[in-house]
Amino acid sequence: VACCWYGLGVGTPDPGWVEAHKTEMGMEKMDLSYAYITSLHWSLSQFTGGMDEVRPQNIYERIFAVAIFLLAFVAAAVFVSAVTSSMTRLHILTSGKSKQLSALRWYLQENGVTVALSSR
Repeated sequence: VACCWYGLGVGTPDPGWVEAHKTEMGMEKMDLSYAYITSLHWSLSQFTGGMDEVRPQNIYERIFAVAIFLLAFVAAAVFVSAVTSSMTRLHILTSGKSKQLSALRWYLQENGVTVALSSR
């Protein structure tokens, strides 16, 4: 995602986020490592709500940003769904064992089995 964002910033016919960010930061030239780290920062922040420091500057960047936002939204929904499903399965497994132990305790108590014998 970061590589594509950087590529869009420098490879589109319209001025992109790289030019806007250079102007905003008062830079004559943006170092490649700085530009890539900024791209990586932008791409990671899209999964946590976005950032205001770097914004889409043309239609190509805007379309890409919307697509990444939708991808991040779906990924978050899948993650939450998987965690919820796992927790539900765990609850079902533990509730079955809990019911069995409760039935066993009831049976032992009803039939007068001593605590010492039942704890074996």
